[in-house]
Amino acid sequence: MCLRGQASLSNAARWRCPEESLSAPRLNTRLKDADRNHIETIGHSRHVESDPDSRSPIIRLIVVLVIAEVALGLAHLINFLIGDPFRGSLFLGSEQSVGTWFSSGQLLVVALVAGAAVYPRVSRADPTSWLLLILPLAFLFLSLDEIAMFHETIAAGSGRFLPGGSVSGTPFSRTGIWMFLLGVPFLILATLWLYWFTGRFHPPTRIVRKMTAGTLVFLTGAVVVEGFSNAIPDDYSLEYALQVLVEESLEMIGITIVLWAVYDLLHHSGFVFPPNRDGTRHQ
Repeated sequence: MCLRGQASLSNAARWRCPEESLSAPRLNTRLKDADRNHIETIGHSRHVESDPDSRSPIIRLIVVLVIAEVALGLAHLINFLIGDPFRGSLFLGSEQSVGTWFSSGQLLVVALVAGAAVYPRVSRADPTSWLLLILPLAFLFLSLDEIAMFHETIAAGSGRFLPGGSVSGTPFSRTGIWMFLLGVPFLILATLWLYWFTGRFHPPTRIVRKMTAGTLVFLTGAVVVEGFSNAIPDDYSLEYALQVLVEESLEMIGITIVLWAVYDLLHHSGFVFPPNRDGTRHQ
């Protein structure tokens, strides 16, 4: 049972059910003092939280996204095997491909859902709460990067930090060293932010696990697997096509898992989709 909107709760309990902070006697007293309408509201909230069907929209969306990701992967591989006639549009490694558009759109949706979930918790009276906006802004930047190729631009100029001032003749001749300049700091900052977020707001464990798993899967594809491409000299080899397939597939799957996590965070905040029968979107 979840009593929402209690003014007496601390900031750290904003994403928790109040039962975790209230003793049984105090909770019983609150229930006895509540009027019938409030009790009905509580009962409805409990039904929404416990009803598995209340999460069915995101499950259906996850299935659709996974099917789309499998289709994009198959299109990429079949296109290569038949002579690569649609390289610019179906080759997942191309920045002008359908896959890039799909990934950018995914990341944008994650940014919007994350923003809707955290923005109501941002307060001018609490400057540290503005750190919540890092989550949607990070994914907004990643969405832009898919199209604007920020990290590719950094990769092209990263050779200046190596002996000789160039990546030529180094183990990073294809990718540059952007994964060290951007990837490692991103992972460190993401870890620190998640540690702060969980310690401050105590979200459900399932949300933290999904967010962590999705981020790690995404970074494994974007940083680790892309790094292996430096060992493949031929852009037109089957090995390179398979490496790109694994890299981009991990990125898309990771984004999908993060989207699931931020949707759960939005739902846990009281947002309901589809709307309730009376047209409202809150529990």
